[in-house]
Amino acid sequence: MGLGDVWTFPSGPGATVHRHIRIPPHLSVTKIESTVRSATDGHGVVWVLSHQIEEEVRDGRLQTVVQDAEHDPTPVYLLAPEGRLSLPNVGTFVGFAAARRNLRMKAFPTAC
Repeated sequence: MGLGDVWTFPSGPGATVHRHIRIPPHLSVTKIESTVRSATDGHGVVWVLSHQIEEEVRDGRLQTVVQDAEHDPTPVYLLAPEGRLSLPNVGTFVGFAAARRNLRMKAFPTAC
């Protein structure tokens, strides 16, 4: 994801260097929800992670503008020490995250 007013795009075909483009912001907010709301209200282009706008894209309120410059998906791992999934807070969070992201749960053997 870009930081501040510099957006980083993956390298193009045949290139190995990422492209960095300075795009001065016209609005600065501290929450993703505000950024997405601004875009859905028609105030410009935003740089967010795809899962942060799934609903808006699915409903047609937003569209991907630079599809060929999307970064590859990054896997997310939820790890917990043995026995911790039985704790209410940990189990609730993992269950919520798995359902929300449609994750496949895998059990790993304990290291010897």
